[in-house]
Amino acid sequence: MDTPTLAQNVTTTTTLLEDAVMDNITYGNQTSITNTFNVPIERLVPITSVLFVISTILNFVSIAAIISAPEKHTGKHILFLNLAIADTLGAFSCYLDTIYYMNFYWNHNSNVTINFVLAIVQRQLFVLFYLASALTLLVFVSLRHIAICRPTKFNIVGTSYRIRIYVVCIWITSVILSLPPYCHILEMYHPVSVHTRVLCDSWNFIWPGVLLFTFVIIMGLYISISLRLRQRSQRLRNEHQLEENCVALVTTVILMTTLILSLLPYILIRLLNYSNVHFKFVNLNFAIYIPYLNFITDPLIYGRRTKSIREGYSLIAKRLRCYVRETYQHVNGKHVSVTEETVL
Repeated sequence: MDTPTLAQNVTTTTTLLEDAVMDNITYGNQTSITNTFNVPIERLVPITSVLFVISTILNFVSIAAIISAPEKHTGKHILFLNLAIADTLGAFSCYLDTIYYMNFYWNHNSNVTINFVLAIVQRQLFVLFYLASALTLLVFVSLRHIAICRPTKFNIVGTSYRIRIYVVCIWITSVILSLPPYCHILEMYHPVSVHTRVLCDSWNFIWPGVLLFTFVIIMGLYISISLRLRQRSQRLRNEHQLEENCVALVTTVILMTTLILSLLPYILIRLLNYSNVHFKFVNLNFAIYIPYLNFITDPLIYGRRTKSIREGYSLIAKRLRCYVRETYQHVNGKHVSVTEETVL
């Protein structure tokens, strides 16, 4: 019996994690890739590039505004900063998908192993940063719930030091939940049991479930807090505090809703992509763009609805105007002095 080649192993182990173009990997020693599914590369590259640049710029500006905000050392701003970083890296992970398609389309004799590893890494990073965003919002709502329902306890669990610890835990948890795709890479070189292979494949359904469960918890906490605020609205002395808590809660719910709405159609189409050629077309012409909408809208939402971040944007704009004015005066002053010397 002939020993399976690397291309055979790759084709066998991709299962649900393989992409549309991965279906074109041939058996035997031949590793030529054909554009069977007509990847719209001429449209895919410019659109995803524009979306990636827009999301990156918006999140970088948002990070600068958070750092410039008057209350930049509070727990709220630490969580917003973590969300902005996760969104920036999430946009990068989505763009890796475009790089993956570009490599297949323009380099037909590309190395199968490299392309397969790139596909796995892209999916792992995508899940990692989406989970980091969702868990950040979960911590945000949980702390708000404690602040309203048990304000004395919030002074203990809501310190900046504790929130930095929560952020570390968020990334550790996200990394652990996003690691299973790498078992497919190990399978290329070491035989694995059927049970392990089933676990690897089931991961495609587990991590979306984690996000949905997070969404359900956030909505439950939101409803609980809303009822509690309604009951205490007459007793709260500080109306500004009540309004601030409501705005923060609604902002978090909106952010989590946009995350889920941008993720669900993407996941469903990608999963159906492996069994129906029509969904492969929908995936390459529609679904691949959806996640960028989450990374673009997030900084717009919390930047518009958070007063201190709006103040951070104002400070950045003021500094930018001063810089432009000083640069103009400096250049104009040099021009005038040169003209006077010429006349003399």
